[in-house]
Amino acid sequence: MMRFINKIFQPEQPFTPMNFTRRPVLHLFWAGGVVAMVLGFSIGFLLWMAQTGFLDIIDDYQTLKLWHARIQIIGFTGSFLLGFALQAGPHVLGGHPPPFVSSVSIIPALWLGLVLGEFQSSFISVIGNLLISLAFLHPSYLLLKISLEGDPQWRFSRGIPMAGGFLLMASSPWLDLVDPEKALFILWCGPITIAMVAGQQLINNVIKGGKIVGKSGLAFLALLTTAWLTTALATFTQILPWNIAGIEWLLVLAMLAWKTNLFPALTKFGFAAISLTLFLGFIGMIVAASVMAIGNDVMPVDAVVHILGAGVTTVLIIGVVSRVVGFFSGGAVLSDLAVSVTLLIWSAIATLRAATTVSGVLSLTASVIGGILLVVWGTRVAWRLYEIGRRPYQDNSA
Repeated sequence: MMRFINKIFQPEQPFTPMNFTRRPVLHLFWAGGVVAMVLGFSIGFLLWMAQTGFLDIIDDYQTLKLWHARIQIIGFTGSFLLGFALQAGPHVLGGHPPPFVSSVSIIPALWLGLVLGEFQSSFISVIGNLLISLAFLHPSYLLLKISLEGDPQWRFSRGIPMAGGFLLMASSPWLDLVDPEKALFILWCGPITIAMVAGQQLINNVIKGGKIVGKSGLAFLALLTTAWLTTALATFTQILPWNIAGIEWLLVLAMLAWKTNLFPALTKFGFAAISLTLFLGFIGMIVAASVMAIGNDVMPVDAVVHILGAGVTTVLIIGVVSRVVGFFSGGAVLSDLAVSVTLLIWSAIATLRAATTVSGVLSLTASVIGGILLVVWGTRVAWRLYEIGRRPYQDNSA
């Protein structure tokens, strides 16, 4: 038994610490993301148990639901996306990273804005929302500039989509995220779009898949832009039905899988935490888009939101962060086996959360298991992030 436990919590092979060629910034963003994870999922589990009847209806239910949505989308997902984009994004786009001070200045804007934004219907909340928007607009501008000055082969498939994803994320604090249609709009056009860009890098560099360049890159951008537009029209004008938006996202995903040779590459790479992460994340996107394409008679919009939120973005964050933090800090968050088990269990919990009929006892059991998983994972991530902060760096930006 002890041998099995050691195998789970210890890496099979030690990581080699990365030699920083510039001061790292991701640990500063991701530390905040871990805090948001604790707050956001705690509120979410409470709301879920009230929804399934295990608890009585909570006072100020709608307010808690808004806090949950804002913390999860802006604080949790936003922090991890910003950390990735400002550390690895320039490399993904084939350009040079922004200055350290420019990147770090976004952190107080994001977190102060998130706090001030909770003072609903007041001048203070307007200031908070403006700060959040600036926190996403700044990297959008930086990444677009880097893309235009960097390797042109990545401009249409990576650079403009990533910059566009952060641009659309800038609208998130101004939307009523309690409305599942608006939350779904932000998730598709912000985090999921950015994940598609990051996924291309992982598919190409890690599992040795293909890359989207040339005319294929332009076609990918055209499909993606159409998906953004149809999703916006379905959300804000009802000119188009959600079915059309779902079909558009299916087309984007089909082209992504086809041109990157995703599934053959996954098969050849074999079972590992990173390949499982990509597989589960992509399947979650397909399920969400398919439900939209069929119509919300099959599943309500709120369920699709949780497929993308808990079943896709959280899965991708767990898998990718575990890998990246391990290499940056020189020590594993958890063993590859433990990360894989965590991903599978969490995916099952996300599926239950998306289900429309779940008993209170089952939701409580899933909440306890999910809470334990996140606490263990979050504690290990926090420790490895602390180790990154302690390590010396070489700042060659000058």
